[in-house]
Amino acid sequence: MSYHYEVVISCFLTGRTPEPVLDTLRWLCDLKVTTSEDSPELSPGFDPSGLHDVPDDDEDFPYQTLRPDPDSYLAGGEIARLRSQIRGFNESGDVVEWGFYARTLVLDDDMGEIYRILELIAPYVSDDGYGGHEREHYDSDQVSLYLFSGGTERVKDLRPAGVMRLEVPAPAC
Repeated sequence: MSYHYEVVISCFLTGRTPEPVLDTLRWLCDLKVTTSEDSPELSPGFDPSGLHDVPDDDEDFPYQTLRPDPDSYLAGGEIARLRSQIRGFNESGDVVEWGFYARTLVLDDDMGEIYRILELIAPYVSDDGYGGHEREHYDSDQVSLYLFSGGTERVKDLRPAGVMRLEVPAPAC
């Protein structure tokens, strides 16, 4: 039997994030080619068969790991977005960064791809700290956080010492 993990990646990428990294994210999320801000066009000449963007790794990303499944078991469904956002301003004008958010259900065999994606984006994440989480789909007691710091990523397991459960009776019909 295989396990499934709810995976959430939520972070801002700097405005200097290289176009091949952004194109790789678009491909992994199956974002359609469009002119809307919510799902920007792939760069001209982008070829998904040549995704060699993980540092010191020459393997391709073989699957669109973050592609939302319309028939997902996750409450509220799966989603993936990459959009240009104004995060404030400075003496040069608006500070524009890339907002990246993905929530998907991933088979345990594919979790290695998630860690490669985190490694891909880590150097471009603009804020240190929380960058998402994972949890086994049917295990509410364990969550692992994705944390970014100084261009690197790490996963921190949260194992509660004691979990308090609130029992709520079902409404009488």
